[in-house]
Amino acid sequence: DFIDKRIMIIDSTITNQYFGLSKEAYFELGNHISSVIHCAADTRHYGNYYIAEKINIQATDNIIRFCLDFNLVLNHISTITVSGFGLVPVHFDGVFDENKFYIKQNYMENIYVKTKFMAEEEIYKSLENGLVANIYRIGNLTNRFSDYKFQYNSFENGFLNKLRTIKNLAALPTSLKDYQLEFTPVDLCANAIVKLSTKNVLDYNINVFHLFNEHYISMALIADIFKENGITLKYLNDKEFGDHVAKILADARNNNPGFVEQFKNNNFSFINFTCSNTITAQVLEKLHFSWPLITKEYLEYIIRRL
Repeated sequence: DFIDKRIMIIDSTITNQYFGLSKEAYFELGNHISSVIHCAADTRHYGNYYIAEKINIQATDNIIRFCLDFNLVLNHISTITVSGFGLVPVHFDGVFDENKFYIKQNYMENIYVKTKFMAEEEIYKSLENGLVANIYRIGNLTNRFSDYKFQYNSFENGFLNKLRTIKNLAALPTSLKDYQLEFTPVDLCANAIVKLSTKNVLDYNINVFHLFNEHYISMALIADIFKENGITLKYLNDKEFGDHVAKILADARNNNPGFVEQFKNNNFSFINFTCSNTITAQVLEKLHFSWPLITKEYLEYIIRRL
C-alpha cells in the first residue's frame, strides 16, 4: 500500500559513483530524505574477494559520501563477526563490547569478516569529516519469530549448513555438548534497528550497537530435538569424532561431503572471548524492547526443514 507513496523505488547501483544516477537525480534524492539505512552486503564467507570488496567496501564509501554531501545520518548494518568471533583466530582475553573494534583478530583470513571490518573502518575515518552514524553489529540471523519463515536461499546460510552437517554426521564431539548457540530472529532484529534508528539515541557522532539474542540454546538441547525428530546423534570424543569425519570424507558416495568439509574447516573454533550487548540492551530497554526466549516449537521448525 505504501509503494509510490511513502516507499519510492529507485533503479540504481550503489557501487557506482552517484549510485549510477544523474547528478540531478542524485541531488534530488539527497534533498528529500533525512537518514540512510545501509543494509546492502555480500554475506558470503567464501568466493571472489573483489566482488565482496566492491559491494561491502566500495558501496559503503559511496553511501558515506552521500551522507556527508547532504548531512544525513548513516545507519550502517554491520556484523558481530567483525570481532572474528567463531570465524578467524583471535588473541584476545576479554569481552568484545560495543566500544571494541580491533582486538588483534586476523580479519584478513575471511572474505566477509575482512570486507565488513574494513567498511566499519571507513566509517570511523569519516567521523573526522563530520559523519554522524549508527553502526549495528548483527548476530546470527535466524527465522522470523512471527511465522518462522527464513531466507529463500537457506542452503547458502552458514549456520544452517553447520546444523545440516551435524545431521548428516549423526554425531557430535562431546566437547561441544555445552556449546551455546545464538538465534537472533530476523524480524525482531529489524524491529530493534527501527527503534534505534528512529529515536533520538545519538549521544555522540558515532554509536555502535550489538544486536543479538543473549538467550542462548545449548547444543545438548539441539541434540535432544534432533532425537525427537528421528535423528539420534552419537557423542564422540575429539579423536573419535575426527576419525568419524575422516571416514565420511573418504567415502566418495557420501551425499554431502561439502557440508562435512565446511564443518571440518569452519567449525566452532577460535572462540576464546565473550561478545557483550549490555550497552545496547540498556538503550533498548528504554525503547521497550527485549529479546525473547527461543521456544521449542521455533527450534523444531528449523530442524525439521534442514
